[in-house]
Amino acid sequence: MFFLYLIPFSLWLVSFLIQYVFFISKFPEEAWLQQFWRNREAFMPFPPQNFHDLAWPFTQLYALIKYPLGLTWFELDYNKNYNQLTRAVARMPLLPILIGCLGVWEFIVKQRKLFLILVIPIIITLLASSLELYPVKERLIVFLAPILVIVITKGLAKLDEFALAVNIKRGLIVLFLFPVILNAFLKARDTNLFGEYKKSFQREGMQFIEANYKQGDVVYVYWNNLPSFRYYEEINQFHFNAIYDADQRKASNGFESYFQNLSADFKKIKQHRRLWFIYKDHNGLKIGDIEKEPKWYYLNVDANKLVRNKIFSFGTVIDSFPQTAICSDIKVYLLELNKSK
Repeated sequence: MFFLYLIPFSLWLVSFLIQYVFFISKFPEEAWLQQFWRNREAFMPFPPQNFHDLAWPFTQLYALIKYPLGLTWFELDYNKNYNQLTRAVARMPLLPILIGCLGVWEFIVKQRKLFLILVIPIIITLLASSLELYPVKERLIVFLAPILVIVITKGLAKLDEFALAVNIKRGLIVLFLFPVILNAFLKARDTNLFGEYKKSFQREGMQFIEANYKQGDVVYVYWNNLPSFRYYEEINQFHFNAIYDADQRKASNGFESYFQNLSADFKKIKQHRRLWFIYKDHNGLKIGDIEKEPKWYYLNVDANKLVRNKIFSFGTVIDSFPQTAICSDIKVYLLELNKSK
């Protein structure tokens, strides 16, 4: 029986090792990466110093109910200023959490050995996180999802044993499955909702350029979208006349010197009739960047807005992608350049 228990544990261990060896371990002591995850509270605080630290495991559990399990109800528009309590209520995570707790109790009472097998991967992950060796965040902990599914399923099975009216049991099951059915329906109706804020529109943005690109156009790729552009440019064999922004942030001490350092690119742009400007509409960072550095670019300023306005001063916007108010990881503007500018 022990060797049978080793099968699921081994599958988890292989998944964990693949994640760690091929991705996480490549930057184990990189200051920029550790700071990136600290800022997102992806490392378990140990020892906890305050109530916020004590609440960290429960916050992560709450996050797991949404992703990767997908058991939350409504995700309110992040473009609107809802408070955190309102967002939490709209997500309705309480029922799956309670059913999961019921499953944990059932395992402890009746199947402690099996429960230990299920818990060991979580303990190892939390231990690695407390040592700042492994961040507990979103796709990096997808491998824990099957454990949560097993525990919640156990809770549902126990719920069915309760001496409750059949209609009450059915009602609870419907409430539990409602977000799964709702999300599947909404995303089948509108594929732009797949992945929610994680969905990438890079391919669609590149296809938009390809469909409307004319001979003599120039494409200016801002540094924060350059890796994505180069990837799709290579796999789709696009042959745009492109200027790659060299990223002059570290060579500058303010926006005046920043734009001066970009003047060579701007001069090349103005030699054409039409410009495609591609960027991400958030400040972001590159691999190796310390977050929020340099300060003049990130603190108390909308750098992307200033750069966008500078580019817009070269001509008139005649088209854009996306044309709706969806959350997108790419912005594309087509400008008719004014030679007098």
